[in-house]
Amino acid sequence: MPGYEYRGITPDRQEKNGTITAKSKSLAAQALQEKGLYITYLKEKEIVVSWKDQIHLFRAVKVRELAIFCRQFSVLFESGLPLIDCLATLQQQTSNKSFASVLEQVKEDVEEGETLHQAVRKQSKIFPDIFNNMVEAGETGGILDQTLNRLALHFEKEHHLREKVKSAMVYPFILVLAAAGMVLFMLVVVLPNFVSIFASVNIELPPSTRALLAVSQILREHGFVVFVVAALLIFICYRFSQSSVSQVLWARLSLKTPVIKSLVLAVLTARFARTLGTLLSNGMPILGALEIVAPVIGNEVLRENLLDAREQIQEGDSLAAVLQQQNLFPPMLIQMMAVGEQTGRIDQLLDKAADFYEKEVDHAVDRFASFLEPALILVMGGIVGFIVSAVMLPMFEMINMV
Repeated sequence: MPGYEYRGITPDRQEKNGTITAKSKSLAAQALQEKGLYITYLKEKEIVVSWKDQIHLFRAVKVRELAIFCRQFSVLFESGLPLIDCLATLQQQTSNKSFASVLEQVKEDVEEGETLHQAVRKQSKIFPDIFNNMVEAGETGGILDQTLNRLALHFEKEHHLREKVKSAMVYPFILVLAAAGMVLFMLVVVLPNFVSIFASVNIELPPSTRALLAVSQILREHGFVVFVVAALLIFICYRFSQSSVSQVLWARLSLKTPVIKSLVLAVLTARFARTLGTLLSNGMPILGALEIVAPVIGNEVLRENLLDAREQIQEGDSLAAVLQQQNLFPPMLIQMMAVGEQTGRIDQLLDKAADFYEKEVDHAVDRFASFLEPALILVMGGIVGFIVSAVMLPMFEMINMV
């Protein structure tokens, strides 16, 4: 609970100052006025946050944490617990200090008379648009418990989707890391042992050997500079990857590269169908749903196309017809959406399509991994083979001379 510094005048005209704790500034002022104090100064006291707490404050709220939050929230709310008590329990339940502080603020806003969706909309850095809009629709329609259940299912599916893709990249990442370490060890430790041998024999070294010896010398003599430059390049690449230009380039490249395209398209289709189906099942209009889906789908090309589709739908076209013209999503999804629009069951058919394409993600990930792993082994084997040949060629030349 925050503290407030105050100064004021008592009924007998004496000045008084101090601090008071209250859930909000208005409640602090009300408590002081009830004591008969005329307030001349009231300000929230600055809190010194330790470095450990600052680290926690910067910790992001993961999709899995949102899924657990929605599932627990729905259970508590369905059991008949008042909304404020639900938020207080959830705040105590979470181990993420950043999330706990956000829930504390949401609870205080609700206690002051705001609706839940008004309170969570203030925390847009924590709660995504799909959560804010669906909570508003759930409160308006009196189906907040059902809405929370749908959100829990949505975030659980999204978490599963992300984890599946991440787990497929673990082995290739370890393989690359191990190979890079082995190459570095050979250049810095093994190769220098041959320098004195090559120097003692009057033979002309092959270009590959000379190049490796030069790289080895740079790493041994200027290793710190190389490390700093590499770290700087990684940082620059990371910053560039966050820019809108790189996101557009990656979005276009990922949808055109043969091996990557099937995996990326399966992930984006599953996410699009799940998110749009979740929003429509909660009673949200198609135009509002597309406005939310477009930025969260995770691909700049599809985002722009969905926003264009929204404008065309506003002019009277159907969603399935517009997406068919764009020729980005698979034909099966388009057909299911067309049937859904004709029968009025588009949300149900989108959920079924999402289930299907989430299974397709599993198959696409397996196919991608089956291609990537041997490709990495061949590349790393080629690098190691190049280093070995660069060392052995001069050795063979020395043997021939003898």
